[in-house]
Amino acid sequence: MNLDNLRRDGYTIVSPLLEPAEVDRLEALTDRAVAFHNREIEAPANVYQSVSRKDGITFVNELADDSGLMPAIKQFAMQPRLADLFRSIAGGGAAHYCYQIVYKHPQFHDPFPWHQDHLHTPTDEPFFNLWIALSDMTVENGCLHVMPGVGLDRVLPYHTTPWGYACWPLDDPQQGVPIVLKRGSGLLLTSKTLHKSGGNFTDRPRKAMLIAFMDRERHVNGERLPLTEYAGV
Repeated sequence: MNLDNLRRDGYTIVSPLLEPAEVDRLEALTDRAVAFHNREIEAPANVYQSVSRKDGITFVNELADDSGLMPAIKQFAMQPRLADLFRSIAGGGAAHYCYQIVYKHPQFHDPFPWHQDHLHTPTDEPFFNLWIALSDMTVENGCLHVMPGVGLDRVLPYHTTPWGYACWPLDDPQQGVPIVLKRGSGLLLTSKTLHKSGGNFTDRPRKAMLIAFMDRERHVNGERLPLTEYAGV
């Protein structure tokens, strides 16, 4: 892990991050959570309808995960080894915000456009996300692309596209750097890092989970976020 890269470019790779057996245990949980929410995506009250597509792309966010798997997944995300990693990045006051699971199902070809996570959680200072590859992430199955160094000091203007809000054109000649990851590797991003993902043109799902963390004093519109402090703080 190179923190200079994180500060300068907005991302750095953590590899290896998890042992194969650890990924197996986590994947068994996330598979069940995704299966539950994929079945329920067309229910009238489902909060994921704006971003998820049945059998296409499934988002599961801790703050609205009613699959029954939330306690076990959150416990994994808050384990001491990861907490130590997060403190090394966000400082001794690092705290857990939420996890999010994102599966791209086989042969779902739609991209997810360029965006910054800070748009949805505009904290007074940037926060951090750790992407965990639960399957190999390749260009063919829709890995992330990042735009090194672009927009790290601001939130870029957004416009509507057929795939949702975007802050950089998908047809611009500059399409960033693809982040190819082996299963069990991690990718650290700041909340202002410009990133996108491609479609899945393979016959296997692309599986990922992210963990959002930040200093416990972060605020949005003057209000402190409902963060969970790590054990031992």
